[in-house]
Amino acid sequence: MNMNISYPYKDKISLSFGQFTQIVGQDQQLKYYIWQILLWYFGGKKYSEEDLVLFEQNEPKILIDDIMVSRSEFSVIQVSNINDLIEQMEYKKGTVAYDYIKKKINSIEIMEQIENINDNLDRISLLLNQKLNLQLDEIIYHTEAKYFNTDQLIQKNFLPYFGKNDKNISFEFVDNKTKFLLFLSMLEVMATNSSEKFLLVLRNLDDFLSYSDFVECCEKMEFLTNHNDSLYIVLFPSNEGYLHV
Repeated sequence: MNMNISYPYKDKISLSFGQFTQIVGQDQQLKYYIWQILLWYFGGKKYSEEDLVLFEQNEPKILIDDIMVSRSEFSVIQVSNINDLIEQMEYKKGTVAYDYIKKKINSIEIMEQIENINDNLDRISLLLNQKLNLQLDEIIYHTEAKYFNTDQLIQKNFLPYFGKNDKNISFEFVDNKTKFLLFLSMLEVMATNSSEKFLLVLRNLDDFLSYSDFVECCEKMEFLTNHNDSLYIVLFPSNEGYLHV
């Protein structure tokens, strides 16, 4: 496929685009622009007046095979450094780890257990209210149970566990290759049988991986994109020596 991107200093940028794409070359400014516009365009950025001045008041456009691509075509995920990867493994809305756990939860029958928890919360609230017994004139003060749901369970009641030698170690101390492969495994589950398309934009991956680890991770990404029509990956190596062929 051929991708064309609006560029303020040229008519357009043309590049070959596939499900696994590497952006290489000596023009660091141009590579940075491609990276930035992919995140802005598919990330739903609202362009400021200053942004639009560069494009003569027209919003940037991305075309694939001469067809305009909707800004909602992809759900974009970006990793530019090790801290981005660590953040993606937290149980917060919008992270890969959160969506991975939620998809797994939705595949099992847990509603009965959640209803039991909520019934117990009601009982606790009732017992507490009997002890409160607080009323002034017509105003009665008491508590109400805040019911559990899957979002609350994931964000407030679950913690990730990275087991090594029967001990839970901090994700920061997991070696970087394993960090990234765990992340890819979760992303694979998200993209499998999904009607949503995912665009993973990676920059400076080679800053925290050895060359052999980089090659292994690229082989995994190439395998995933070859076997999943919903997953697209764009890789921006910072070192020209890091190129997966």
